[in-house]
Amino acid sequence: MTDLPAHHFRYLRPFIEWDVLRTARRTAARKRYTISSATLDRSKIRSAIQFLSWIEQQQTDLASITQAHVDIWLTTGPPTRQRARAFLRWTTARKITTPLTIAHQSPALPTRFLDEEGHIDQLRRCLTDSAMPTEARIAGALVRLYAMPLTRVVELTADRVHHHTATPSSPSARTRCSYRPASPR
Repeated sequence: MTDLPAHHFRYLRPFIEWDVLRTARRTAARKRYTISSATLDRSKIRSAIQFLSWIEQQQTDLASITQAHVDIWLTTGPPTRQRARAFLRWTTARKITTPLTIAHQSPALPTRFLDEEGHIDQLRRCLTDSAMPTEARIAGALVRLYAMPLTRVVELTADRVHHHTATPSSPSARTRCSYRPASPR
């Protein structure tokens, strides 16, 4: 960021400090700030930088841009151009720009699905393939058995998993494992 023009810092620094970092700190206080969250925040900052650079190439300034400028940038800008939404929302809230919007882009719905046999094959591999790392086998089994989102699997810690061994006198002396969800904060 050291090679950016000084006039970009006039907008970037407050945006980063009062929007991106403030939200990140608030999220971290609730213990939900993940690596993905940090990646998304960096992407928002990069997108704001790219947008400011593009505005400069258009020989205009941030205060003078219109929705038409934003729409042109959306159609010709980088693939992450949607992430500038946070920056534009911030500039609009501070009356730096006129109200500008970037419409939410709906994620594409999945089109390829595994059949039941494919799911069973993957689960069988998670349960029996000793060549796979144990962590990958556990994560894969949780996803296949319970459709548990990977973001929840990543947060799973040993203190939230409890092992129960049946008494030797019971008909089946199996080991049972239960999952205790994190308590809401």
